[in-house]
Amino acid sequence: MSTSLSLEQIADKHSSEKKLIDAIRNLGPVKEPADFWIKISNDNSYSKFHRRHCIFQLFYRHIQPGMSLSSLATIFNKPHCLHENDIYVIEDLGGHIPVSISAGDTILVINVLPENDTDYFQVYFKVSGEMSAKDFYQLLNGQLVNPLVKQSKIIEMGFNPVVIDSIGKK
Repeated sequence: MSTSLSLEQIADKHSSEKKLIDAIRNLGPVKEPADFWIKISNDNSYSKFHRRHCIFQLFYRHIQPGMSLSSLATIFNKPHCLHENDIYVIEDLGGHIPVSISAGDTILVINVLPENDTDYFQVYFKVSGEMSAKDFYQLLNGQLVNPLVKQSKIIEMGFNPVVIDSIGKK
């Protein structure tokens, strides 16, 4: 399947879960703009399953370690799909955390369109410096924040469950 056919299948609101996952797996190198994923992610007429996978692919394909949080915020452009109460900072250790932990850095977790207390798609960020979940949320939504938050860099990212590999990363 070509990239353009895969993108057409992903953009189809009526794609079955199997067709959506197959289309994502067949994408290959990043050629589409981040806005492709943003539009679907912010559109409530798509299924929650569809939107969750598109949010994961947005992070996986367009957000990279070394990127500043202000660059991430520019890409997201005030997302409707992420809510303040779905973002938190890991302060207590427990369970599986798919990023490393180090003093002086912050581990942010985004619960992606949560259904209930046990059903989570999560994106984890290890970012340089210390910040609150509120700081991160305000930055994503174009509000004024401390310049140090804007300059903070993404050190590492992880996903739970594991993201569908769409670009052949190992």
